[in-house]
Amino acid sequence: MSTSDDVGAPSVWRESRVVGCDGHFLDVDVAGDVAVAVGTGGCAGHLIGGQWSTRSIPSWDYHVVRVSPDGKAWAAGQAGAIVRYDGRRWSESRPATGFGIYVMEVIGPGNLVVGDWGGHISEYANGSWSEAPCFVHTPVLAIFVVDGVLFGVGSNGNACARTAAGVWSFIDRYSYVRPEYMRSGWLDPAGRWWHVGESREVLRGDDVVYEATEWLNEVDVDPAGLIVAVGASGYVVTAPFEQVGGTAD
Repeated sequence: MSTSDDVGAPSVWRESRVVGCDGHFLDVDVAGDVAVAVGTGGCAGHLIGGQWSTRSIPSWDYHVVRVSPDGKAWAAGQAGAIVRYDGRRWSESRPATGFGIYVMEVIGPGNLVVGDWGGHISEYANGSWSEAPCFVHTPVLAIFVVDGVLFGVGSNGNACARTAAGVWSFIDRYSYVRPEYMRSGWLDPAGRWWHVGESREVLRGDDVVYEATEWLNEVDVDPAGLIVAVGASGYVVTAPFEQVGGTAD
């Protein structure tokens, strides 16, 4: 285990394994000192109060998860399956549609938007799901909001946009997706992209922040809380952001 000189000491990093989760964690989301990791194997890892625990989850492979500070969460992935954690258990929110989901964003209280590999954008609001009357024709790689406008961008740059008034429109070749909008890792206010390297490193831009002992798949950061990286066979790495020394400004 190692870390570069300017980003904290190795002792602030904690490597562990979530007991009972034998599959590969593919994504993690952090909100303060709460984190949820999902992936394969029908198991989700929950970090609350500094302790990891397991929760059973409907048996799909999950590529994306979003968590709120109260510990509630959403996960989506294989064949378009979407599940919700209500603070006690995981359950199906929407049946599988046949198209895998790799992007999902919470855009407001009880308001979730997902984009699938078939080019569809769907929204959960007021307790029910609906599909947007707009289609990007290629896999949706990013969902984000800019100045009140919701964008879903496809792999070829086509986009669907919804104004604050709820009007949808199709934009031909809007933009190719920048890495920070793909929601892999975390872009800090200084423009440094925190992500995992090709093997075991947690990177801040090109700088190695930490080198883990096992392979990593994804990392997420909350500057008000934790850095959490996840990998195979329930492997997790955590550190308090403020102790790492990589300031958010």
